[in-house]
Amino acid sequence: VYNVINESETKTETINVTVSGCKNQYLNFSANWSCCGEVCQKEYAKGSIKFLPRFPDLNIDVDDVVVDYCEKEKVRINLTNNGDGIVDDLKLVMDGLPSQYVSNVKNATFYASNNTFVVGDIKAGESKIITFDFGMSYGDCSFPSGSVVIRPFYYDECHRLWKPPVTTFSYSFNSSTKPSISITKKANVSTAYVGDYVMFNITVNSFFNSFLAFSLFIFMYFQFF
Repeated sequence: VYNVINESETKTETINVTVSGCKNQYLNFSANWSCCGEVCQKEYAKGSIKFLPRFPDLNIDVDDVVVDYCEKEKVRINLTNNGDGIVDDLKLVMDGLPSQYVSNVKNATFYASNNTFVVGDIKAGESKIITFDFGMSYGDCSFPSGSVVIRPFYYDECHRLWKPPVTTFSYSFNSSTKPSISITKKANVSTAYVGDYVMFNITVNSFFNSFLAFSLFIFMYFQFF
């Protein structure tokens, strides 16, 4: 409010504002002068602002997983925001992931009911690494193989939903690490008569990782009557 503005005088005001949204970026101004309490003139001005959106650009990097027998493999999912804007409220839906083999999740919250990792925000130029253990439980004799489709979705700074292309990785079982056994039986004679003693040599071989792990020798004696 100015009491008087002299002839040819200019008054300048500076207003600082914060952009809090992505739409309707403008300012309306009005000015009037009066004499003896009566408005003599009104003027309006509208200042517009060109809004430049900043877009996120999420990159997902993950390797295929090969799991040894009765072991768990550490899975690493590298997430990098290469864009200018924030990746807001990131979620990763893992289609095809057997949730019963997932444990020890780090840097995300895993919901087994819908195979979803809730990651949160990733600022522009920053990265996050999600890790989890993946593998059969102790005592399981078989492990499936398959592919996982990672479906990311998140929001930008204007709360617009982004659904970028999917990323895939495979998981499989390293069959060479699964133990196996063989058994043989051999008598010490090829023929026997009543009253003879016959000794049978029973050998059980256990193989692990293509190498002989141990042999069990069982000696049994029989007498024929």
